[in-house]
Amino acid sequence: MKKTVKIDHFKHYFYPCNVQTRTACTYFIGRRVNLEQNRYDSALYMLRGGDAVRLTAGDDVSSYALVGDDIFFPALRHKQDKAAAEAGRPLTVFYRLPPRGEAAEAFRLDMQVQDFFFLDDSRFVFTAWYDPAVDQALRDAQGQWDQALDERKRDADYTVLDELPFWMNGEGVTNKKRTRLYFYNAGNIVPLTDEQTAVEDVVLAPDNGSVIFSAYTFDHVMRYQNRLMRVDLATRQLRDISPVPDATYGLRAYADDDTLVLFINEGRQYGMNENPRICRYHLPSNALTTLYDGGEFCAGNAVGSDIRQGGPALPQMWVRDGHYYFVSTLGHHSHLVKGSLAGGSPAPLGAARGVVCEAYAVPDGFLTVSLHGNAGCEIYRVTLDGAQKRLSNFNRWILSTYDAVIPREISFLNENGQPIYGWVLPPAKLEPARKYPAILNIHGGPKTAYGPNFFHEMQYWAAQGYAVLFCNPTGSEGRGDAFADIRGAYGSVDYRDIMAFVDKALQTFPFIDAQRLGVTGGSYGGFMTNWIVG
Repeated sequence: MKKTVKIDHFKHYFYPCNVQTRTACTYFIGRRVNLEQNRYDSALYMLRGGDAVRLTAGDDVSSYALVGDDIFFPALRHKQDKAAAEAGRPLTVFYRLPPRGEAAEAFRLDMQVQDFFFLDDSRFVFTAWYDPAVDQALRDAQGQWDQALDERKRDADYTVLDELPFWMNGEGVTNKKRTRLYFYNAGNIVPLTDEQTAVEDVVLAPDNGSVIFSAYTFDHVMRYQNRLMRVDLATRQLRDISPVPDATYGLRAYADDDTLVLFINEGRQYGMNENPRICRYHLPSNALTTLYDGGEFCAGNAVGSDIRQGGPALPQMWVRDGHYYFVSTLGHHSHLVKGSLAGGSPAPLGAARGVVCEAYAVPDGFLTVSLHGNAGCEIYRVTLDGAQKRLSNFNRWILSTYDAVIPREISFLNENGQPIYGWVLPPAKLEPARKYPAILNIHGGPKTAYGPNFFHEMQYWAAQGYAVLFCNPTGSEGRGDAFADIRGAYGSVDYRDIMAFVDKALQTFPFIDAQRLGVTGGSYGGFMTNWIVG
């Protein structure tokens, strides 16, 4: 007899992410729940015969780089380093792991490194969190960290907020803080951007001679639109290479030494949530050619799940053999998508349904971390013709051990003639003659989506005797710009879609008790919960 899904069910999963390969070896970060410490333990692994072989001893390895025959990764392995970081000192210690032998400290930086991109074993470009208040305190203390941190503690009774945004999810107060770009060259660290510029989406040129990134430079109010920047690593010359003013630049990849394929969102018709157009950009001539004018394909996976972790620092776009590839959400699944450098609409690579959380290019296709049905994340190989094969067996045992409910799909046409898709999880121990209370769960965004993949929170409710209802109303991702556009209309057609979905569920599944209905949701789902109740 299978076991019941409990509130701590997520502790059983092994969470792979940040997959990379070198020759015949596949590496990745693996995470496990540590309930005693209220955290996820994270280490570097290698895939062997479908199983995970651990390569690092610590529990805080969350990123790495393959450099020559070695692996570089940041970690805090000594008690004094962990204590310093907990006290507020920005500190990153890099270790070097050879093909055979133990990892040894390579170098340390008094900075909170985020993403890093190695040129060779002594040079790399990286982003780091820059706080001018900490920098000033260190200068005042003449380089003495203990004294600087004590001074910061004395100033912690209040915070001056004088810019927007001053706070971000997962970061807390961000006022005057920036993600800056730096160049590490054999122990020397050179800042490549200034104190007002926030950097994201770094891409190294094929010859490692320059870096392209998107940036927001502001003093008091950040604009939604960013800029496309290029810095020469030899001369440190920084240039704005944005081909279009007042646009937001997303995914990008080199097609050759002089040409980029990139996503550009100008908000021409649907504002900030508009799906991007895809362009080819010849850098020497500044010539911009539209390959796909946008409308249908978003950048990345937007299908929700609470049993996946992390992601890669590497940009999720690739160019090869006259085509470009990226991950996108279509309907209630996410796919690898393929487009031609000659133009035309992209199309899904293969017919596999599920959730592609991340991908990594290999010579004959891609490795992906994906979710399918009620299974947890596994590593798959996807060939260039779309064929898919599962390579790992991390979480398959959970399917045969625990009683997960299979979602039942329902659909209907809304007031605009658009099909609306949703699902009902029956109670885990459904008795046909009984009536059960139901919970309506509304996703955030609203430009995200639900799918028929495993969602622990909802499976737990089903295990507790509830029917669970969830759908993708107007405003959701995966159906194109026009469907997703509900600017200024929250609580109108989206609300009526959700109510019609509940009515359809009541008509379809007589085990749902219409007199015992609850509603919940996060972010936009929280707004809609208040709207429904109020």
